[in-house]
Formats: sequence, C-alpha cells, structure tokens
Amino acid sequence: MSKECDPIPKRPLGKTGCQVTVYGLGGLFTLARHDRHDEAVEIVNRAIDLGVNYVDTSALYGNGASELNIGTVMRERRDAVFLASKSHDHTYDGTMALVQQSLRRLQTDYLDLYQHHFLGQLGQLEQLRQKHSARRAFERLRDEGVIRHIGVTGHSSRVLADALEDYPYDCALITLNAARAVMD
Repeated sequence: MSKECDPIPKRPLGKTGCQVTVYGLGGLFTLARHDRHDEAVEIVNRAIDLGVNYVDTSALYGNGASELNIGTVMRERRDAVFLASKSHDHTYDGTMALVQQSLRRLQTDYLDLYQHHFLGQLGQLEQLRQKHSARRAFERLRDEGVIRHIGVTGHSSRVLADALEDYPYDCALITLNAARAVMD
C-alpha cells in the first residue's frame, strides 16, 4: 500500500512573482550525459511527477547534453515547469546565438528565466555594463518575450551582492547542492 506524498512546498522565486518548489532539478551529472539519455529523461519525468516545478540547466552542461535531455521532456511537459537556463557568453552577439541554440535544444520558444552564468571572474561585471553586452541582449530578449526574467548565478556571495547592487536582476542563484559530496 503506497502512502500519498505531501506536495513539495513552494516559495516565491526572487522578484519573478513565480512560485517554485523548494527543491528544483539541476541539469548536471546524469542529465548532462549524452550516453545516459534514457536515464536522464526518466529522472526529469520522475521529478515532475513528484511535483518539482523548477528545472535549471545551462548550455555548458555536458556540452549541450543537459539541454537536449531536458528538451526531450519539455516537448510534452513544458507547461509543468518553470524552466531556467544560462548564458556563459558575456557579449551581445554571443548571447543571442546561444539563446537560440538553447531554445532549439530545450524544444521550447521561451525561457522563464535566463541567467548570466557563473559571474565571478575579474571584469565580467564591467563587461556586462557595456553598450553591446549580454545584459543588453537579455533585455531585448525579455522585451520580445523570448525570456520572462533575468538572473545571475555565481559561486561567491560577494560577487552576487555586487551584481545585485549593479543591476535589478529578478533573482540570483548561488551554488548549493547538499548531495554534491556523494555525486562526484
């Protein structure tokens, strides 16, 4: 006899106004493996079945494998999740090309959240302030409805605090994975 599971609690995500589950599904590890496609698809479907509604990936994860694997599920279940991806290119043109690639891989025509990925190297914040930067590309994409919200990610709380002081991002994501120690 199986016991009915309590729903996963939800919280507002930054300034997006969207409610996401306190547990999300990140696109690294198995999801970022080309050679484990079937298993990755099963993981994404199972997470959604269990009530997870936040799925986060990046064009960098597994050289695009993560987006491809998640995209297989998004083809049928896009409306079930708040979908986030990231751009590691800090130029306007590079970001515009990268987002199109991500949309194709993810089999969707929009992202709920698009994030500047792994902000932390010297000069990246300054580069985002430039006239022809990824930040301007993000703004255009938001205006066109290709992305709904703009975010930033990093591994340093200081860098993320500086980024939030510099620009009104909708949310910031810092690396935290309770299972990381057993997954490497």
